[in-house]
Amino acid sequence: MTPVVVGSAFKLVSLVKLAHEHVDLPRFEINEVGTRPVVYADEDDREILGEMLGEVLKDAKRDQYDIHGIDKILEIDPVIEKEGFRLHERYNLTVEVLPTRAAYLHVDYRHRILSDRTLDQLDDDEIRPGLRVTPSYRDRGLYVIGVGPETVTDKLHIEGNKSLVQYHREEPWVDPAKVNEIEDADREVIWTVRQRGDGTEMAFPPELLALQGHPENLARFAPDFAEKQRLNTRLSAQQCISNAESFVEELGPLQFDGHTVEFGSDPLLGDENISVQGLFDPEADVLQFSDGQTGTHPSDVTRLGVYEAPDPFRVCHIRMEKRDDRIQRGWSTLQSKLEQIGAPPDSVEEVTFDATMSADQLGMELAAEIPDDHDYDAVFCTLPPKNTGYFDTADPERVYDEVKKVLATKDLNSQFAHEATLDERFTIINIALGLVAAAGGIPFTIERALPGDSELHLGIDVTHQYDESADGNHIHLAAATTAIHADGAVLGYTSSRPQSGEKIPPKELKEIVKQAVMGFRTRYDRYPNHITIHRDGFANEDLSDVEHFLSDLDVKYDVVEIRKQAPARVLKYSGAHFDTPQKATAAIYEDLPKAIVATFGEPETLASRESTGLPQPITVERVHGDTPIETLAAQTYLLSQAHIGASNATARLPITTMYADLASAAAARQHLPPTNKLRDKIGFI
Repeated sequence: MTPVVVGSAFKLVSLVKLAHEHVDLPRFEINEVGTRPVVYADEDDREILGEMLGEVLKDAKRDQYDIHGIDKILEIDPVIEKEGFRLHERYNLTVEVLPTRAAYLHVDYRHRILSDRTLDQLDDDEIRPGLRVTPSYRDRGLYVIGVGPETVTDKLHIEGNKSLVQYHREEPWVDPAKVNEIEDADREVIWTVRQRGDGTEMAFPPELLALQGHPENLARFAPDFAEKQRLNTRLSAQQCISNAESFVEELGPLQFDGHTVEFGSDPLLGDENISVQGLFDPEADVLQFSDGQTGTHPSDVTRLGVYEAPDPFRVCHIRMEKRDDRIQRGWSTLQSKLEQIGAPPDSVEEVTFDATMSADQLGMELAAEIPDDHDYDAVFCTLPPKNTGYFDTADPERVYDEVKKVLATKDLNSQFAHEATLDERFTIINIALGLVAAAGGIPFTIERALPGDSELHLGIDVTHQYDESADGNHIHLAAATTAIHADGAVLGYTSSRPQSGEKIPPKELKEIVKQAVMGFRTRYDRYPNHITIHRDGFANEDLSDVEHFLSDLDVKYDVVEIRKQAPARVLKYSGAHFDTPQKATAAIYEDLPKAIVATFGEPETLASRESTGLPQPITVERVHGDTPIETLAAQTYLLSQAHIGASNATARLPITTMYADLASAAAARQHLPPTNKLRDKIGFI
């Protein structure tokens, strides 16, 4: 079998005293802009030493590169510069000092989008709540929550009763000439919150807030740049590893704490600290479909049929009043696909609407037409077109939002589609599977019981939703869990009601976990013996009440962080050439409960196409519990193969965290039926 490597992981070559012996280091503090003060302590020495090495590495490159944040080094000259955005080559550096005190340098070659387009260059109606921005002088992600009414020369209570002009005159990071321009223009302040913060509001002059290089912003403000950057950022494995190797080779020897440090430029093939192994055969039959048949991929449902069709399966089809051949043909195609996969609807009733109404009026008309005591099991809605043949039709995005809210009040889950997508091959099968799940059916399951003792997997996520109402100052939060039983056959969710505030209270999180546990007890007449909780690695919600609740029930549990970011890439190595890895390959740390897992890769054709680029792995790390990391990594891989709406590819994240993210976002937008129990009808995919 072709060896697999952890891409861009370079082991320390000079086996210096620091890397192998416990040495006394003086107490010190790291207290630069962009880092939190960190005081050296014996129990934290590996982390501190890693940060120190990282600072040395950046210092060695300051004359050649633009240093951004704690771990990002950018090429100074942009690859693309267009429409106020710039694309730069970027090296993410991570230094790990393992329990053995061996040091590794991870060099992840990527790209970074920066923007020179500040909010003073936008029209007033373009600055909406939820807009992603960043201070032009600091790498920090923010959401806009409102504009004014104060201006930059008004005193603000949040800045010690100073104006923004006065505040920035007293700080060194803004050019005084720029502050003069800001004062002369005297524009309204922009109110923001941190994207993953505590909800604390901050104010900025619009001249000092730039658009983030997020896909939403690019699609809206710089479509030409977006298209060009997509072509330039899909790099092959060979390109990524070659650039990372060159970066390390150019480092040369570094002076660190009186020692000479040198990193080797050979990628890590695995050693006594990190082993590379296959969790499963990438073509193994890990999914179960109808009548005990097994397959390798969600797309096999077309020939093998769904594991369990909804019973009953009564569908309401909401469409425009004016019958359109394309809409009718699209529904016929969808109905045929449902029959092909073994889930034909028992009945289909049409409810029509006048697409020239406003979205608000349309929602009210549908609320009146669909009775509260309906007998529908799921809804399919064909959205009106944006233009093309119909005049003055309601905005489809507003229709989606309003109709979803109406259907939630009717205790209905749904699937929506634009008429233009109804002829697309993969769209039809994804909609069909989504409609099956919305009605309570099970498209497919994880064929082999998940390894380990866990009988219930929970994903927890919290969403911050910014109200686009007139005042634009309300923050709504919602939390959700998704629950998967050990046999993989039960997928359900619980969620909290939207609320205003800074964080979801711990008791609210405990309540939604309690709903999932009660769902298990209702099905099996007992509590689970062992639970695995997956959470977004960057979530900062307090889980203490959840953990106390499980401990009181004498339920063992693991808490596992699932992070989209991984310090290194996983590559396939043939002795001279690097390529797309096989999925189900993992780098397992020997002395840490941590793994880097390739959940997406060969043999899927989408993973190895030139236009796709090198697939990114995820990080799986246990933060509580004692289940072996190999078992947790295998569980995570299997849960990533079971996405309902991904028949043409495998998503990177397990359905636990990804579906909890979708469910919490839907709950925040009031798109989910109110619930005080585990629901097995899925209305958020």
